[in-house]
Amino acid sequence: MITQIKAGDKFTCIKDVVRPGKRKQPLYFSDQVYTSEADNCITNENGVIYNSWPQSDKPGEYFQRLDEEVQHDKFRENLELKESDDIQRAIMIGNEFIHDCRIKAIGGQL
Repeated sequence: MITQIKAGDKFTCIKDVVRPGKRKQPLYFSDQVYTSEADNCITNENGVIYNSWPQSDKPGEYFQRLDEEVQHDKFRENLELKESDDIQRAIMIGNEFIHDCRIKAIGGQL
């Protein structure tokens, strides 16, 4: 249950939120992470910072607070994937460079 929303908190949307009324504009999509940039507000899909969530709107029906530990785990996983991609790219570039040098050494053309 979400009892308080503070600037800097992160939330995972667990249920799509659509603007009530005639416009029916989507504000939040499920499985997306949203950040609070102002107390009692969660910045929506359109970048509106002051989209307030008073307790009467039951934010816990639509959002789950993203725990710090989960945030760090996701960051760590993304960093490991990025490092892995960088290493593979460096190996490929290195191998191409070595191949090019060998061709030049035997007088071939690229």
